[in-house]
Amino acid sequence: MESSVLYGDRLLTALAALPEGAPAVIFIRHAERYDIEQAANPDEVMLTPAGEEAAQTFGARLPPARRLRMYHSPMPRCRVTAERIAEGFTAAGGQVMFAGMLD
Repeated sequence: MESSVLYGDRLLTALAALPEGAPAVIFIRHAERYDIEQAANPDEVMLTPAGEEAAQTFGARLPPARRLRMYHSPMPRCRVTAERIAEGFTAAGGQVMFAGMLD
């Protein structure tokens, strides 16, 4: 978990350093999930409460002057990660267009 937090900090620093109005595309993995215990249903494994909180915190730390357009993969845990990031960003005063799933 510590390395993912460090990566998140570096990503936020790099994003904040971009010139105002410069477009940016960020690809991230889902937040912390529960362990996959059965190979038969890996798609059903969801985020831990800590993962949901981390995603929301990450969203709240994004530069609020930027406009976000959020997409996510078909995986349910990726949808929840994107939703929590959007919630955090919105709560911090940012504007987000939640565009939904991309196959």
